[in-house]
Amino acid sequence: ILGESKKYFEKSEGAFDVTIKPMMTLWGFYRKRDKMPSEEEISETHRKIGFNKLLFDENKKSVFFTNPDMAVDFGGIVKGYAVDRALAKIAEKGVKSGFVNLGGNIRTLPDPPPDKNFYNIGIKDPLNKEAICALAKITGSKALATSGNYERYVILDNKHITHIINPSDGHPIENMLSVTVVAPLAITADALSTSVFIKG
Repeated sequence: ILGESKKYFEKSEGAFDVTIKPMMTLWGFYRKRDKMPSEEEISETHRKIGFNKLLFDENKKSVFFTNPDMAVDFGGIVKGYAVDRALAKIAEKGVKSGFVNLGGNIRTLPDPPPDKNFYNIGIKDPLNKEAICALAKITGSKALATSGNYERYVILDNKHITHIINPSDGHPIENMLSVTVVAPLAITADALSTSVFIKG
């Protein structure tokens, strides 16, 4: 997963960065806080993130944190990875129709449901959890992932703060509701939906 994370870090020009965990902790996603962090706290924490600060040793199969306070959060990629692994196991059994859904990370098998030409996948309306805002018509084996500001968030100083944080400045993304990506693999859709949410 670290190897895949490195690939999407580079592909997204740094927007997808699993070393974001210290910043998520600062903003209250691992320990509760009631008020916004100061710019000084953000700046201090920013020194602890950055995928390019990880040193890989392919021979030893090891990774070294150049800052001892670094930490990783695979939340933006691990569900996609798990969906791809699960689908591969199902396909090994000869199953041709169906899909795997892990918390909105979906990947379909090649054949559509009986008497259908495609899979009809609803995309949740970010402004109304009980409704869908669009339908994706998926043919063949493809993956779909959505990143939104409505699933995981905190309230600080009476403000809704999304868990998707821009690694370049340490601030949660504003003015973005939801991004859905369709891709050949679930790991790709998962990582790129986060990347596009951050980069716009």
